[in-house]
Amino acid sequence: MKNCPSEERWLALMDQETEQEEKSMLRSHLITCPNCQQILSNFEEENEWVRIAFTQMEIPPLGEAFEQTTLTRLRQELAATRSNRRKRSWWMISGLAAALILGLTVTYSVSPAFANFVQTNLLSFFSSKEADRGFKEASKNGFLQQVNKTVTDKGIQLTVYEVMADPNRMTITYGIKRAKDQASLDYDFSIHKENKIYVTDEKGAVIARTHVPVFHVESKDRKDIRGVVAFSKLPEPVPNKVTVHFEFNKLGSKASERSIPVTIDQTAGHWQLSFEVDFTKAKAMMRTHKPKQGIVRSPNGDVQMKLDSINTYPSKTEIHYTSVLSQDMQQKLQQGPKENPDSFFPSDITYQQQILFNIRWYYQLKDRQGNLIVNMAPRMPVSGAQKIGGKARYQEIGGGYQKDGHVKNEFSPFQEVNHLTLSTFGYTLPQYVKQKVTIDPKQLAKKPVVLKVAGNEYTFRWVEKPVGHVEIDYKLSKDTMYDFGVWAVHDRGQVYSIHGMGSFKERQEQNGFMAGTKTDFNTLIKTGKEMPENKPLLKNLDHPVEVELVMLNKFHPVKKELPLVFK
Repeated sequence: MKNCPSEERWLALMDQETEQEEKSMLRSHLITCPNCQQILSNFEEENEWVRIAFTQMEIPPLGEAFEQTTLTRLRQELAATRSNRRKRSWWMISGLAAALILGLTVTYSVSPAFANFVQTNLLSFFSSKEADRGFKEASKNGFLQQVNKTVTDKGIQLTVYEVMADPNRMTITYGIKRAKDQASLDYDFSIHKENKIYVTDEKGAVIARTHVPVFHVESKDRKDIRGVVAFSKLPEPVPNKVTVHFEFNKLGSKASERSIPVTIDQTAGHWQLSFEVDFTKAKAMMRTHKPKQGIVRSPNGDVQMKLDSINTYPSKTEIHYTSVLSQDMQQKLQQGPKENPDSFFPSDITYQQQILFNIRWYYQLKDRQGNLIVNMAPRMPVSGAQKIGGKARYQEIGGGYQKDGHVKNEFSPFQEVNHLTLSTFGYTLPQYVKQKVTIDPKQLAKKPVVLKVAGNEYTFRWVEKPVGHVEIDYKLSKDTMYDFGVWAVHDRGQVYSIHGMGSFKERQEQNGFMAGTKTDFNTLIKTGKEMPENKPLLKNLDHPVEVELVMLNKFHPVKKELPLVFK
């Protein structure tokens, strides 16, 4: 498509070679563009981004409210792809590319034999040197367990090869082949509900489950393919041993221009196998380090960052913190809008919880020699074109966030946490502005419309070619970060939240402002709908609509150096 990013830009994103601002733009475009979703789905048939978001969230414990809780978390995960503009490469570069990167880096990092297969056959741009270092280190340290179990039925062979025995990233590689000639098959995702993969503890109780393999990878010569199943976190306390069960009741392989060119019709059968995973060694090195003093307060005391812990695991290290609001701030928020100001959030999330869900702190950790250990510093326009401090020793590989203000940042593993210093730069706090502008294509073609909000300026223009559409020239002040904001459209009595703001061009810093042009708007979420309802937005428009800027994430500087001492 003419306005889509080039294939090279998508490949650079998946190789983690793009700057943060471009990552945010690409993620926004991806959500709105089926063509680019298809490009990014080169190694699997399933191109539904909701499914990938599902694999990214933490699965709740089993219980009567399991399905409803899962749905709520899924919607939160989807909302975060829009409202949170920080890199969160697994489970969120995530949006989508994180799952692809994780699946592939797991596959070739955990297995020495398969590593050679990937290096010689798989497309090199999927490698992530920093992100897979944790898996390589865990493999080298003996956390990789061989499985090599096979079951065959109806002429189809299912084999489980290996498992990474890290209870926080237990990851399994498997393959499906035609038994008569060992030709690799591509898993048909349309039948995933027929199959299940689950984990039981030592007493036989189910503690985790999934229907969906995370990802498939294929070789350059398209003669071999492997699948990946990942459990992002097992519930605590982690058993010493668990059993993983594969119970597949239907298999098949569909033809596609990207898949291995071997097809088998959907076939009912019984492919059941199980294997034990020993976490004894992993648990012995898992540590939770809680600081004696880990609180950073904003100058007015309204918001504080409470560093909860640094947790070390075989293949990653987690930093946990919670944003805490003062009593005065909580009272102000209780007087906020009664209706749900952002319709994409579930209705059971309060205004205060939405604020907490969106607060992000920007920080670094340094060792006593001043070396940069992790870098969560802000980028332009707050700090200029480059991220403050340069490249850190350990790269961010994932994260999570909750409506109570808790945030988890994940990094390639480091075990030494003594003599670290926490350096903060500030935080972003959502600001609901709810200012509207009327867009009439006939009038807009004659004269642009300008909306000025909170020091930012948005100029709406009508562009005739290649098809009539609205573009926005914008200037964002430094305290707006690089977040374009949350928008809505009021159209003939219906209200839509814009999810995925499309593409940008000419994005650069000018005299203290982030300036550029917003070029397309493709996807709307209809208020009150459970799932997205897509429709063209501001293209071929033949009647006036109201466009509303609902929310901006404003940056608040808090510079502090805090030496960390752990209990």
